[in-house]
Amino acid sequence: MLLRFGVGNHLSIRDYQELLLSASRRIKREGLTMPVPTLQEDVVPLAAIYGPNAAGKSNLISALDEIRRAVIRSHKDLDATDPIPRYPFRLDDESPTSPTQFDCTFTLGGRSDDEFENVYEYGFEYTAKEFEREWLYQTVRKQRQSTQLLFERKTENGQVQVNCGSELRGENRLIEKITRPNSLFLSAAAQNNHPKLTDIYRYFAKRWRVIPHETAMEEAAVVQRLLDYPHMKQLLQLVQQADVGITDIDLQGVQPNQYQLDFAQNVVGAMSEIIRPEIDTEAIGQRVLDKLR
Repeated sequence: MLLRFGVGNHLSIRDYQELLLSASRRIKREGLTMPVPTLQEDVVPLAAIYGPNAAGKSNLISALDEIRRAVIRSHKDLDATDPIPRYPFRLDDESPTSPTQFDCTFTLGGRSDDEFENVYEYGFEYTAKEFEREWLYQTVRKQRQSTQLLFERKTENGQVQVNCGSELRGENRLIEKITRPNSLFLSAAAQNNHPKLTDIYRYFAKRWRVIPHETAMEEAAVVQRLLDYPHMKQLLQLVQQADVGITDIDLQGVQPNQYQLDFAQNVVGAMSEIIRPEIDTEAIGQRVLDKLR
């Protein structure tokens, strides 16, 4: 069960943000919260994310999907020279070259109190070139609460170095040797049937589910409708009044019979260049708005 999720430098989320599922003390436990005895707190099994259009809600969901993709695919789907897919914040000069960070706190148990024995914290920082840092801790509670290192990984000068704690038993040194700079140690361990880390991997592979929002109209059809639309000025006024930060609509032709819609975003006074994000990285609400005539 997810207890906390953090993300930084992903799409519109420049600064590190957290989603916490800790229950308020004002919520009565019966039927509404779930106990986590190890942490001596209650959590909620459900959360709603509210905010205005283009506030970053869709990008938080995207981040939840990206951490799962990295865990599942980094070792088995990428070659040694492949860049790591990522989508850093683009509206300043530093973020595109700074690491992206994902991390989370979770349990492997269900609704039974005795299944919450261990609480895990896992995360990583990465650029398109390599996973610079990766870590996994577990918190257990027997006579007292104790947080234990399972592993910490860092990549320096193209070399992967992993420090494993005494609680992590298995072929750790062998897996360290086969972990590439562009693959996660957790992913490499699961691909080689590590007894402890395979259970953590299965949590992301089997229980971490992100259901995407499917748009009803292909982007090429949107462009065609805009090309045929006689009231572009009025449409632009409507979009501007929606207060989503769009100042203009620019249509550019590419190859014959192909269309591409780029939404130019210019942060006035902050950057001199125009940033043209891909339409599939726009917020879900923004893409729906783009489809209005």
